[in-house]
Amino acid sequence: MYVTCLDLEGVLVPEISLTPQTVARFRGRFGDLVAVMHSRMGQGERYDQWDFIKSGAAKVVVGARSALFTPAANVGLIVIDEEHEGSYKQDSSPRYHARDVAEWMMSRAGGALVLGSATPSIEALYQVNKNPRWTAAALPERANGRPMPAIEVVDMAAEFASGSRAMFSGRLARALGEELAQGRKAVLLLNQRGFAKFLLCRDCGFVPECPHCSTSLTYHEQGAKLVCHHCGYTVAAPPTCPECGSPYLKKFGAGTQRVETELRQLLDGLPGVGPTVPIIRMDADTTQAKGAHQALLESFAAADAAVLLGTQMIAKGLDEASISTTSRWWASSTPTPSCTCRTTAPASEPSSSSSRWRAAPGAPSWTGGSWCRPTRPTTWPSAPLPPTTAGCSCAPSCPSASF
Repeated sequence: MYVTCLDLEGVLVPEISLTPQTVARFRGRFGDLVAVMHSRMGQGERYDQWDFIKSGAAKVVVGARSALFTPAANVGLIVIDEEHEGSYKQDSSPRYHARDVAEWMMSRAGGALVLGSATPSIEALYQVNKNPRWTAAALPERANGRPMPAIEVVDMAAEFASGSRAMFSGRLARALGEELAQGRKAVLLLNQRGFAKFLLCRDCGFVPECPHCSTSLTYHEQGAKLVCHHCGYTVAAPPTCPECGSPYLKKFGAGTQRVETELRQLLDGLPGVGPTVPIIRMDADTTQAKGAHQALLESFAAADAAVLLGTQMIAKGLDEASISTTSRWWASSTPTPSCTCRTTAPASEPSSSSSRWRAAPGAPSWTGGSWCRPTRPTTWPSAPLPPTTAGCSCAPSCPSASF
């Protein structure tokens, strides 16, 4: 939305990663009258932009939620893009919601507040229906008259039943090969950074947790460390289980680091694609450096064929005309049960019934059959495990399904 008749316009975006794209659009219209403000800027840059805004020379201010508090005078319009996003809410002191602050500012100044969203928040919908000062403006058609994309849901359980053990479905692998071979781009979205969601001891079921947040620690391949994504607590990944000393620590769940590794192997083996097609990973780990957001997006835009792999920061307002394939994973917070298998009976039985070895059915003499022990993470509910044998070599008769 471009407005030229107001003294000053403020535009808020939910992610700092969107700032370069948004700034480029506004500077294409308003030139050097656009100021930028967000927390990833250096002290010198923030001072220059602050002084630029305070002098009154800036007519448009673009930034994240902190841009509301710049010394802008005579603000006539505030636009909040993707107003439903939780990133507009400050979760540390001083706590505030950018939408509420912007509403108060415009009510006091007599200006206008525009909230943009394809999926409005409950609060905004309530205000539209109950508050006469709020007005809804529907946009039933997409920009430029483009049609809605085709959406296909792939049943990964069916993929597993057909014998596939790959992270990527056959449909996604074929689509990636077709589009990348024709010089187009693809985006893969995963809501979990790191390499694996958690570590699990296959013997005692121990899961390393954050001592401050009581949540499982995420395994990061780079640096072989466990990180809490809530408070930042970091510790080296143990070579053996800290509880029982077992060396059988298994990585469960997929993060962007692991997906990047397996995606590279997939692309290298696809005809017409190969190792020349870059994979650009964009998450909180790769965007820590100054200017990293813009550099990664520019690399993606400059490539003929490329895959952008990232977390939620790439799902908000990414505008790239050559993108033809988009895929999304939902990382389940409840791990899939599996079991450890062996072909000989164990020497001893542990006292815990939840971790005992059981002989597979169909072997009356218990000779030559498969012996299995279920994997039940400490966070698994007390109810029986569902009848699944994911990762079990003796499927479909694995006794773990009865635990």
